[in-house]
Amino acid sequence: MQAPNRKLRTRLIFCVIAIASQIFAQNNANQALLEEANKFFQAQDWANAAKAYEGITKKDPANFQAWNRLGSIFHSSGKYDKAAAAFEKALAINPNGPVVQYNLACAYARLNNNDRAIEVLNKLAPSGVFQPEQISADADFAGLQNDSRFKEVLAQAQKASRPCTAAPEFRQFDFWIGEWDVVSNGSGQPAGKSSVQLMLGDCIIFENWTGVLGVNGKSFNIYNTAEKQWRQTWVDDRGTFTEYAGEYKDDRLEYYAESAGPNNQPQKLRMTFFKQGADRVRQFGELSTDEGKTWSTQYDLIYNRRK
Repeated sequence: MQAPNRKLRTRLIFCVIAIASQIFAQNNANQALLEEANKFFQAQDWANAAKAYEGITKKDPANFQAWNRLGSIFHSSGKYDKAAAAFEKALAINPNGPVVQYNLACAYARLNNNDRAIEVLNKLAPSGVFQPEQISADADFAGLQNDSRFKEVLAQAQKASRPCTAAPEFRQFDFWIGEWDVVSNGSGQPAGKSSVQLMLGDCIIFENWTGVLGVNGKSFNIYNTAEKQWRQTWVDDRGTFTEYAGEYKDDRLEYYAESAGPNNQPQKLRMTFFKQGADRVRQFGELSTDEGKTWSTQYDLIYNRRK
């Protein structure tokens, strides 16, 4: 009884090896076809590239790259119906491919199938992958410009790609943006100059400070949505590094920080920005060495908008 079992196991092993060899050979053949198709595509030989990719999709219907490339070729050739069909195949294989979604919407827009184009764009816009300016300027969407639904798509793309622009919390500290001449409050003596700019998708309020006494520094300010508070990082040419956290209320932003004073004595810092009209901001800095029970003035500055 043992000999037949041994023969059966041997036959099974040979069958497995044969099947594995066939799969390996097929994979190598498919890879060779794909490399050839890619060469035609890179050379912009659209006719041969299309034939090559079509051959791949017949042998391997789940080949995402082949369907995607076919869609691009057909679109470039003005065969928008075939492009849409190919992109639909690619999207079925990879439903989360933003580039494929975008190109599919382009193809349907060219076919004047505005409903399907808008449907695809509505799914894509909240991802924030594409800027509204890019979508609006794309010639493929020329026929959608007067469609109110297209304007809604652009608004979604704007909100997703630039969330700081749409969120009101990020705009609380905008009163500090500008070019300023800074003086000491009370005496009116020049203290420095400050350039405060909005940057990085309207998320960061960035200060460039040049002090009369030679201290130059920069600060980065952002609203932290997770903590629901403002954050500032201050650095200067004296090696100072301070992290502030604060809150906006009643036209003022109040920051707090902790630092080490003389002999490493712990101390608290309070820095308050007051909006005093359209062209004036007060920055008031205070220091406490008794856990915030009492405070002493460090500086009191007035920012006057440069005319």
